[in-house]
Amino acid sequence: MTCLPLHSRYIAAALTAVGLSLASSSAALSADMPAPVDPVADPVVAAPASSWTYVVTPYLWGTGLSGDVAPFKNAPTVHIDQSFSDILSNLNIAGFLNFWATNGRYGVYADVMYTDISEKDATGPVNIPNVGVVDNLNVKVGNKLFNAALFGSYRLADEPDFKFDALAGIRAYRVWTDLSVNAPSYNAYYSTSSAFGWVDPAVGFLAQYSFTDKMKVIGQADVGGFDVGSKISWQALAAFQYAFKKNMALSVGYKYQSVDYDSGGHVFDTQMQGPVMGVSFRF
Repeated sequence: MTCLPLHSRYIAAALTAVGLSLASSSAALSADMPAPVDPVADPVVAAPASSWTYVVTPYLWGTGLSGDVAPFKNAPTVHIDQSFSDILSNLNIAGFLNFWATNGRYGVYADVMYTDISEKDATGPVNIPNVGVVDNLNVKVGNKLFNAALFGSYRLADEPDFKFDALAGIRAYRVWTDLSVNAPSYNAYYSTSSAFGWVDPAVGFLAQYSFTDKMKVIGQADVGGFDVGSKISWQALAAFQYAFKKNMALSVGYKYQSVDYDSGGHVFDTQMQGPVMGVSFRF
């Protein structure tokens, strides 16, 4: 065996001690440091899924129209009264689209509606300008109505089977009216058309109750006007939904709408109601 000089042995011993100290420190640091994270497997750092849910539901609406309509000041005010049996003969088109987006607590609700209804048997008596009040007449009314709403929402109840959201926002209206009055006994004929619109502040609610994961009932209603636009206007929808696919559901229900507007000679004091059918798409 070869013997190292005394100073060489001191140097070797010192290097060994330093090496052991470094190894011990490295082991301690390794124990304190967290294990490397797999960005794909770890849910904390993986890209979060969107917390928003979106539902779009187009509806067909078998509605009639009843009430009083006057295009403008000094124009005849005529009364319309359609029964359910009149819908197919007088309804040209009616439908609406509902949109709902929510992250659980906050959300946005919007709807757009359009109806085109003609009435050939509106009733009098009618005050025809320059003629007077006549009752032996033929009245034809063509009425188109567009309204759209935009609401913010806040969830007040959030249970597994029941959810309730408060709504607040605006609802805008646009009305087009074609009116003709023919009174043969008075040798009088009157025809006119007009368009007018307004915006109502409105509040409401959206409620959902689930019987199962496939069946639920929904209800939505709002009321507005308060003499800002119309005197008062409100509408309500109730529907049963059945999910026949993961993100699609059939909706069947009933919708009612009432509008009381009388300003600047324009009169649109009407009620519309009837069954609805639609398909909801969730994504």
